[in-house]
Amino acid sequence: FDMLNATAVERSHLFSFSFAVLLLSGMAGSLGAGKLAMILGQWSGDIILGYKYTFVLASLVGLGAVIPFSMVGAQAPPTDEPRVALTLTQLRTRGGFYFRLTFVNFVIGIGAGLIIPFLNLYFKDRFQMAPDMIGLFYLSVSFSMFVGTLAGPLIARRIGLVRTVVVTQLASIPFMLALAFTHSLPIAFFAFVIRGGLMNLNGPISSHLAMELSEEKERSLVNALLVISWTASWMIAVAIGGQLVEQYGFTLVLVVASVLYVVASIIYFQFFRHVERRRDGESGWYIPESGT
Repeated sequence: FDMLNATAVERSHLFSFSFAVLLLSGMAGSLGAGKLAMILGQWSGDIILGYKYTFVLASLVGLGAVIPFSMVGAQAPPTDEPRVALTLTQLRTRGGFYFRLTFVNFVIGIGAGLIIPFLNLYFKDRFQMAPDMIGLFYLSVSFSMFVGTLAGPLIARRIGLVRTVVVTQLASIPFMLALAFTHSLPIAFFAFVIRGGLMNLNGPISSHLAMELSEEKERSLVNALLVISWTASWMIAVAIGGQLVEQYGFTLVLVVASVLYVVASIIYFQFFRHVERRRDGESGWYIPESGT
């Protein structure tokens, strides 16, 4: 939808701005959810009921998104719009490109799925933090992600989309390792906030790159493949991550996730380092039509 309704100049900003709005709403949720669970727990006399009531309220708020979503005045796509399906013929001609995109996405997803769902437990178990304080930590990391998301297009303009993804992923590794080994709450908080900002800075950038490298008729297919690879990676990684955390604690899982991020960054750079060109005589990068 963003690709169809924005110009080439606007797209990088639109991808990032859309993600930033999502982060702002997440900040509002993080600010109130932990405190709300505590209040409802005290009111009901059971903290578990407090969590349940908070989930119900969150579900109702999410359902309310149907109202503004139904007001988006988008035109229906033309019936004769060219599209492609995932056939053997399509795989023979474009399968290599699909593999490069989805494989890197899958490796990153494995690393993320191993630890991201358990970071709230990390703070609860290692530092004995209350839910409302954990909510404040997530508010802080959401703000960091918001700032990073807005900065993404500016960085990409200077060093290119591919290098922005790789550099920010690698820059997050020291903070991942700090989370793994520290038992100091201030250090853990700082590492948590900076890691979140760096890793999520490149999310809209990589999505933008994937759409730019795709032919117009295959963008829906590519988007579906990216969603499937990410979802499949989390389906596998969350189950494994839970077992590893239970048996070995958080340090091992964070180290393994860091290694996977490094491997994914190297592969990503090898796959896509030649798809961009610097504009002659001016700042900025562009993707030639033969970039894929």
